[in-house]
Amino acid sequence: MTLIKSNSSIFSYLIVLLIALFLVSCEKYPDPSVKNLISYYFSKNGFDQRALAGNFLKDSITTKVMGNDNTTDSDFEVHYKVIKGGGSIENEFFLIKQNEKASTKWKLGNTSNQQILKASIYEKGGKFLSSFNYYGTSFRSNMCDTVATYPEVSIFHMVADTTNKVTFLNTYNQLFKQDTNYFDWIPVQSNLWTSVFSIEMSKDNIIYLTTWGGDLFKSLDHGDSWVGCNKPFPSYSNYFYIQVTSDGTVWANTWNYPLRFSKDGGVTWTITSLPVDQQPNHICRLSDGTILALTFDTKLWRSEDGGLTWTNLNTPGYPLYLYVTDSDEVIIETQEDGISINKSIDRGDHFNRVYYSNRSFSGTIWHSIHKKGDTYYIMIQGKKIITTKDFLHFSDLWNNDLIFDLFMDHRGTLVSSELNRGKAYYYVPTPN
Repeated sequence: MTLIKSNSSIFSYLIVLLIALFLVSCEKYPDPSVKNLISYYFSKNGFDQRALAGNFLKDSITTKVMGNDNTTDSDFEVHYKVIKGGGSIENEFFLIKQNEKASTKWKLGNTSNQQILKASIYEKGGKFLSSFNYYGTSFRSNMCDTVATYPEVSIFHMVADTTNKVTFLNTYNQLFKQDTNYFDWIPVQSNLWTSVFSIEMSKDNIIYLTTWGGDLFKSLDHGDSWVGCNKPFPSYSNYFYIQVTSDGTVWANTWNYPLRFSKDGGVTWTITSLPVDQQPNHICRLSDGTILALTFDTKLWRSEDGGLTWTNLNTPGYPLYLYVTDSDEVIIETQEDGISINKSIDRGDHFNRVYYSNRSFSGTIWHSIHKKGDTYYIMIQGKKIITTKDFLHFSDLWNNDLIFDLFMDHRGTLVSSELNRGKAYYYVPTPN
């Protein structure tokens, strides 16, 4: 009698047979990546550090191999190799046991800003286990070097005390003090505030700080200690803007409240007659006491009685930024033909255009013009940085269609941020 198996029975038999063969195959030829994952894992320390080109990173580059009990006595080879940047390392090869460290010092080169060191790990005898990269950032003179990390990508304000060689920056909620290197920043903690909104500084180096809760503090000792000021808006518990003019007057404004000022360091406040709907984002003082205020509404106002009363001035092209030079030249950046620089030598009565450029976008200009020595550095938002000595002749320094804001520390180092806050840039015009 002949037995006939059904198709379904044959199919089930084949599946069982294939599974059995697969399991035997896996046992005989195990996937090395799976075995390595189970047997070994790696500890990495020292990545994402910064240093001046030609200098060692502060912390050693350290690799450690760890595994399960079956590999306790294994030996491992660790090979280091500089992949990018032109730097060097003290030791390229290590023979270690499990849980021992392969530590070496990495000196950054000067051929690139972002530098790469590769670590490759083998079992003794040459069997490859894994590899990964360490990254370092090198900073060079007369080069524009990039960072894509906090706090620089989130800079909101910066103050620079050239006398006492101190620089602070704040992001949208935190205060930082510049460390020994211009690219290193230390968080500043205080039990006086929880969230910082802005910082400003007077010409006699008094630093003022505002909070998101509507408080105002000042430091008389270069940021070592802080004391509270009387609130310019006593019944208001939200952020406000402050500016300090060359005579030390502190100006405060926020939406739906009139502009006010303090001439005694935040003890008393005087309310001005500037219309409430005209909120200044730039206030400057001329040597004769004239006050100029440029508002978010792109209107330029002038006061000749210390800020009590104001006159609206005619200006070309909807100005976005206001600056006054040491010789009382009034500079405005306007929206004519992309962006234009206009200069007045008669306190803002008349302006002449001295420069213009196209740009990739338009936005509020918070910080644009800075001076080091006899050179002015000017941001053309959405286009580039230019330089001038007289606001008549200009030279291009660096192009970037995404440049949004420009700052300068007490050494003269330029720090710029991008529109999308994805990157920030350092530029050292002369060696520090």
